[in-house]
Amino acid sequence: MEGKGEHPNTYRVRDLVTRCVSTVHADRLVRFETDLSDTELERIAAFEQGEQPVKEIVGHKKKKNGSLELLIRWEGLTPDEDSYVPYNRYYDQLAALDDYLVAHPEHEAAFAAAKKKFRSSGRR
Repeated sequence: MEGKGEHPNTYRVRDLVTRCVSTVHADRLVRFETDLSDTELERIAAFEQGEQPVKEIVGHKKKKNGSLELLIRWEGLTPDEDSYVPYNRYYDQLAALDDYLVAHPEHEAAFAAAKKKFRSSGRR
């Protein structure tokens, strides 16, 4: 949990896999007490979802059809295991993408255009 939300009975919570922060109503929260670190919890959550946590986005490329692919560095893997994944709604939620665009504001327009394409097409 990141803290209280702006409205009564709401809280800001961080998704352990995407690391995105969202606001949820208190009714949706369940108490979970553990001695595990955030890193350990993130690994467990990713494993349960069959996913490898994203450490950072280190680059991107535009394909011939105009779509974008993100070059992802995966948590716990070496740089030679970085891989390209299609930019879509799921990867649009990554905190790592926010960090990448802060570091590379010159790419914001390309990502905004790509986001419009996958939103209008109805793809997930």
